[in-house]
Amino acid sequence: MKHKKQLPLNVLKALEPYVNTKTDVFHSEIRNTDNLLEIYDNDLSSDFHFIITEQKKVVNGGNVSHQLKILHKPADANNPETIEKWSILEKLATNLNFWVNLVEEYNNTKSFLDDQVLNSYEAEFFTEFTENINVDISEKPFTIKQQLALDKLFEDLKVELKNQSAGKNSDVINMVEDINQEISKLQENVSVSSKEKVIKSISKIYAKISKLGINFIKAFGNEVQKQFIKTILDGSIDFTKYLN
Repeated sequence: MKHKKQLPLNVLKALEPYVNTKTDVFHSEIRNTDNLLEIYDNDLSSDFHFIITEQKKVVNGGNVSHQLKILHKPADANNPETIEKWSILEKLATNLNFWVNLVEEYNNTKSFLDDQVLNSYEAEFFTEFTENINVDISEKPFTIKQQLALDKLFEDLKVELKNQSAGKNSDVINMVEDINQEISKLQENVSVSSKEKVIKSISKIYAKISKLGINFIKAFGNEVQKQFIKTILDGSIDFTKYLN
C-alpha cells in the first residue's frame, strides 16, 4: 500500500475534495505499485478506471508546468474504451470529476442489458430494510455499534455463503466469490458511507444472493434473516448482547 507521502502534495490537495466521498461509485486500491494513483469503479463486473501513471515537469520558455499522465476508461460518453493523455496538474480535479460523472451516468442509465430480475430483488430488499427507519438516511453514517454489528453480520455471511456454495457448479462458486468480494468492499467503506449507501449495497448483495436459487433464498432471504438485519439497521437490536 502506498503512503500519502509518496505522492506529490499538490496531487493530494487536488484530490482532497474526493476523499471519503462517492464511496458507492469508486474506490482506490493499488494493483501496480509503479502507478501514482489508481481508482476503480465499484462494480466488480466493470473495468472502468482512472489511473495516474507518472508525472513530469515541462519547461516552455519561461513557463513551467507540472503534468500528469492519466489513463481513464471510459474515455467519454461516446467511447467506452481507455484514453491516455497528459494533463496539467491544475486540471486533475476536473479530469477526475469528468470520469466520476461518466461512471454515475452509466450506473443511472437504464438499458436493455440491465438485469431486471436483479433490479426487482434489490428494490424489494431496500424497501424492506428501510421501512422502520424514521430518520434521514441520506447523509449520516451508522453508529459505531451498528457498524460493529454489521461487520460481524458480513463476516458470518461470507462464511455461510462459502459453505452453501460447496459442491455447487463452477458458475455458482464464481458468483459467490464475486459477492464475497463485494461484501469485503462494503466492510471497508461502511465507516465512511451514509446509511442510504450502505443499505443500497446490502440490498444489492442480497439481490445477487437471491439470484443464486431457491436454496440460497431460503438460507439468506428468509424472514428471520431479514428481520435480524432490520434490527441492526433501525438500531433496535440488543447491541450489548450481540457484540459481546
